[in-house]
Amino acid sequence: MSRPRRLALVAIMLGCLAGSAEAAVKRSMLVIPFETLALLGEEAWIGDGVAEAVTLAFVQHPAFVQIDRARLRAFVDPQGWSAASVLQAARALHADVVVFG
Repeated sequence: MSRPRRLALVAIMLGCLAGSAEAAVKRSMLVIPFETLALLGEEAWIGDGVAEAVTLAFVQHPAFVQIDRARLRAFVDPQGWSAASVLQAARALHADVVVFG
């Protein structure tokens, strides 16, 4: 199983295991488009597709509030998302949870 698929499955499982959200504090969540630098040009859409699938998996979960991905435009790195750039974007956007891969 590929790494992005494993990360997406882990994120979905964590969301399912979160339990009752009524007692939980709402967490702001940021989903970064998944890295596609190793893919061919016509397959680059897969990174956005995985991010969209993760977003849709959590959109109805009451424990999370999604941060709009349009707010990421100020932080886009043409070299791809490194752990440092993801951390910088998460801090600037006040995200409690970040999903990337």
